[in-house]
Amino acid sequence: MKTLCIFLTLFCFLPLSLAQTSSTKSSKEQPLTEDELRQRLLLIPEVSLNKESAETSDSSRLARRELEKQAHAIKQKNKNGLDGFVRELQKERADLAGLPFVVGKGFLRESVAAGNLETCSQACRKWLQASLAGKPKSFYEHEWTVHPHSSPRARNFQDTLNSLVSMNNGWHEPFALSVLEENLMAENPSFRWVLVEHLEKTRSKESGTALARRALFDSNLNVRLAALDALRTRPAVDYSPIIVQGLKFPWAPAAAHAAEAIVNLKMNNLIPRLVDMLDEPDPGAFFTMNKKTVVRELVRIHHQKNCFLCHPPSFSPKDQVRSPVPLPPNPKLINIGLDPSGYREPSGVFIRADATFLKADFAAMLPVGKGRKMTYQRFDFVVRVRELADKEKQTMEAKLKKSDRLTDHRIAILFALKGLTGKEAGPTAKEWRKALAMEKK
Repeated sequence: MKTLCIFLTLFCFLPLSLAQTSSTKSSKEQPLTEDELRQRLLLIPEVSLNKESAETSDSSRLARRELEKQAHAIKQKNKNGLDGFVRELQKERADLAGLPFVVGKGFLRESVAAGNLETCSQACRKWLQASLAGKPKSFYEHEWTVHPHSSPRARNFQDTLNSLVSMNNGWHEPFALSVLEENLMAENPSFRWVLVEHLEKTRSKESGTALARRALFDSNLNVRLAALDALRTRPAVDYSPIIVQGLKFPWAPAAAHAAEAIVNLKMNNLIPRLVDMLDEPDPGAFFTMNKKTVVRELVRIHHQKNCFLCHPPSFSPKDQVRSPVPLPPNPKLINIGLDPSGYREPSGVFIRADATFLKADFAAMLPVGKGRKMTYQRFDFVVRVRELADKEKQTMEAKLKKSDRLTDHRIAILFALKGLTGKEAGPTAKEWRKALAMEKK
């Protein structure tokens, strides 16, 4: 990979502040560090299937009983279809109704695809679990600080993966890529770098899309740079739609990363589209849908506590991609990646992952608790559409007016335009069309 060779060149460019793109903003800012991005993610509102759940090992018996009861209740609601419970949630839970659930068609994998997914998933999780055997609780915190390209555990994982690839090229197939992305996107940076290197070796549209997601959502600068480098030799059609969507993602850091990607990949064909986007509403602004005032917003979901939010319960050993539902996190044991303590202390309740109603845009390990009880636990992030109260609408209007409509997303677009054209113009599409001698469509 050429990433290490060009790292200093790119690094000198990327720290430029998005705010420097307009004369109306003069403060200089550096890119957010991984820790700073995690702190921002902690501010994202959390949604959950269950309002409360037991948290300590002393309540394991009660937790098992509650999970069994909940699984059977869902089974009754799924009598006429596996998505019956989710459909009911959409009607009865205002906080969950706007999540991007997949119901009806599309949530269930066909048998062969499910079998391939199961084989890859079991192999990946088995290795991750074995790699943590005997490790102390502090291991994860220390490993996080290791440079992404020098973690022995990640390199051992890569050697194992390369060995599997040499025996079976199926690890470059879309189902295998989805397993690796799902399992590794919440791991430490070294594993995410391994993911990028594997995606780079896989020449497909699916791998290009996955690399674009790393460029947008990865919290580590080095990993984002590696993803951008891997995209340079790809057809733009493989990743351009994802990058453009990043500018519309309702979380400012993702929009900033999208702008950086557009400039570094020299996506000059996007200039007319970027100018037009200056005329469009801000991604975080409220709008009307079905006669209601709503807003798109990022929310987080505790991965270990919400299995039934994404998958139906399984009651038959014959179900494909069957996985145990974990008990609530145990602060006495290490909690890491897709192998938190609960997976080693299963509840006796299972889900079937061949049916997926909700898929995360990205995931991250965030600190939970304080002091000695603090552990890192996985949170998945999705975009929800939520109805606004009148007071919230007034607050958002006042905030937008105070910012003179120069929002973080608009600043990102202006950064991309300046980086591609080398020109300075105002914050409006009209001013940029004049500066670039463009005609409005």
